Amino acid sequence: MERNIKQWQVENVSQGGPVIPLASISQAVEVLVEISKKEMGETLDFLHVQHGAIICTAGKGRSTLTFVPEYNRQKHSLVGSRSVRASNGNKSLLHVDGTGSVSSIPANALLPVLDVVRALVYIFENHDVAPFLDWTGPAVEC
Repeated sequence: MERNIKQWQVENVSQGGPVIPLASISQAVEVLVEISKKEMGETLDFLHVQHGAIICTAGKGRSTLTFVPEYNRQKHSLVGSRSVRASNGNKSLLHVDGTGSVSSIPANALLPVLDVVRALVYIFENHDVAPFLDWTGPAVEC
């Protein structure tokens, strides 16, 4: 399934960094794990060149995870997006958002980064939510 990864790119939206084409799933995992080691969380957008987005905000060994299977850059719609729900944790995570402002993510939206890594690999390989995590229902258009 590594060949499918070549249609994915990653961007650190907190840093306003360049969009980097991914060469392997291992590279995507490395980027996420490195960000998760930071004290101040940062947001990564993994974007498929045709459709699909995975959004992670990671820091302090924890991360959020949102999957938008039909995301399209031109439409920029989050319809159909699903996020992971965490059942434990008692500390929120401060992070730098895409506008450069500091925001807070509640503890119930954060998972251990290793759970997110497993799910990230599953999504890259299957273009579907990882069945071993608790996901919200798909977002609908208002």
